[in-house]
Amino acid sequence: MEENKIIFQMKKLKFAVMICAVLFGLWFMSGDVSAATIRQKKTSTKTNPVSYIDYSSRADGKYDMTVGVYLEDPAFKRATLNKAKGYKLTIYTEDEGVIFEKKDGYNTDSLDFRSIKVSSTVPVQPNKTFSVLFALYTDAECTTVVSGYSFMEEEFTAPAAYNISTDKNAPVSISLGESVQEIKGPAGVQETYVYYTFTLKDAATITGSVSGIGTYDIYNAIDNREYTDNCSSETAINWNLPAGTYLLIVNPSASTEDYIMKLKSTPFNWGTVNIDWGGAQFPCTVGKNIPFTVTVTGGDSSVEIFNITPSSGGVEKTSETKTTVKGNLIGREGGDHTLSVYLIANFKNFGQKEVKFSYSCKPESPSCKLTVVKNAASLNVYTKNSYVDVYKDGKWSTYKPSDYDNCLKLTGLKANTQYKYRAYVTENGYTSDYNQQTFYTAHKEKPSIKSIKVSKVKSVKVPRRWVSGYYDVSGHWRSGYYTKPYTQTTYKLTVTLKKNPPKGASTYVVINDQFFNAKGKKYTLTDSYIGKLGKKVKVNVRFGRDKGYGALGNAVSKKVTVRK
Repeated sequence: MEENKIIFQMKKLKFAVMICAVLFGLWFMSGDVSAATIRQKKTSTKTNPVSYIDYSSRADGKYDMTVGVYLEDPAFKRATLNKAKGYKLTIYTEDEGVIFEKKDGYNTDSLDFRSIKVSSTVPVQPNKTFSVLFALYTDAECTTVVSGYSFMEEEFTAPAAYNISTDKNAPVSISLGESVQEIKGPAGVQETYVYYTFTLKDAATITGSVSGIGTYDIYNAIDNREYTDNCSSETAINWNLPAGTYLLIVNPSASTEDYIMKLKSTPFNWGTVNIDWGGAQFPCTVGKNIPFTVTVTGGDSSVEIFNITPSSGGVEKTSETKTTVKGNLIGREGGDHTLSVYLIANFKNFGQKEVKFSYSCKPESPSCKLTVVKNAASLNVYTKNSYVDVYKDGKWSTYKPSDYDNCLKLTGLKANTQYKYRAYVTENGYTSDYNQQTFYTAHKEKPSIKSIKVSKVKSVKVPRRWVSGYYDVSGHWRSGYYTKPYTQTTYKLTVTLKKNPPKGASTYVVINDQFFNAKGKKYTLTDSYIGKLGKKVKVNVRFGRDKGYGALGNAVSKKVTVRK
């Protein structure tokens, strides 16, 4: 008769069309578990040895379940249990048929309790009624039912698929906006706390109400309780929060009803931030002031400008109020940059708001020093990341000065020729203005000297003089002393060339490093030396192409005696 009863139950389960694969020992097998473990308890009696069923809904609509069965007297007689070698657990609904079946060997060493973990193979709709059938068999393959009372069946109701989590490290994400968001959770949650998280892109006021909750706490991070609040049932919520991500920890009350939180987010009004660059054209040059005026209008009365910070360079404020700041921005490197304006809401817990404005700078033109000696040139460029274009042989060629000494050495230049160069700097995608110059190489012809005459010779005796004592830069006293007397001789030199400098060949005639415009054959200069009359002095004469940059040709030297 017991076998007939079992066969009748098996027909109800529609084994012929709905039998499932065995999923042995799997728990939280597939899908993202987003619900807490919810328990439905039963009263264990002789006809109902099932103590409880724990289950949680998954994102795919299926359930992970644990069925708790007490395998002991009076539900099962010891003699019946001793005969059992295997058991079968079957879960089914009237509409879907079998949604899970599990077979397993039965070990009589543990007779008190059996916790069977399973997962449904098809989705179960919330509030759907399903049945759990448990039977004992005399063999591990579950083909022959144990005689006597050896099976039981119980009905359960699938809970609503609440999107809740009891894992602190995997809170449920909720989205808050200006419309009310209802967060609903089930009664009978097994764990103590339920976790939610939400992100505010900007500061906001969160308002709402709760019911069915004992307490709640709000954190600005999982392990940092910076913002916290507690409530009882029907407590109104009013939080002023900065932008950021928050953790909401809910402790449902011991209620038979679902808990509910109704929340909405109202953005805080920071106003509008504007900047006036005072007519500056971008990119501006590094090192030059960029004027600006920052204003904030239309916001909450508590809003004011807290700080202004550039990503490169410095800020010099010339005047400021709570809502207006004027000043100058000083760029220090080329590239694209941002000026960050930070707002605060005084006496309100909204944190800071950053508003960024873009600007760009080009590097300063490099400083250069050019030295031209005969038919070669050396160009020292005193800026890193610099380049030099040289106009040579009818075209521009680009050079990079040596990284060691920032020097560019040009060789193979033609005599008596004009060259151009333009030095510039590149930095972070921007190029400075050109530092462009023209220079000449020297004429290869030497001057031809016809005569050098000395005139207007004058000797003056300079007596000794007293130099007072003083403290040097290190604070040491230096005693005073007398200088030695000496004779200063001055004179005029008149240099006459045999022929005029070649036309276009040079700009200057250079005599003892004194430059004269190259016009005609005769040139007069004043010179001097320390000493008495009768000294022989050397006179160097050469052609020079450029007074500022050199390009001096080969010199012709002669000695003359200075006498009256």
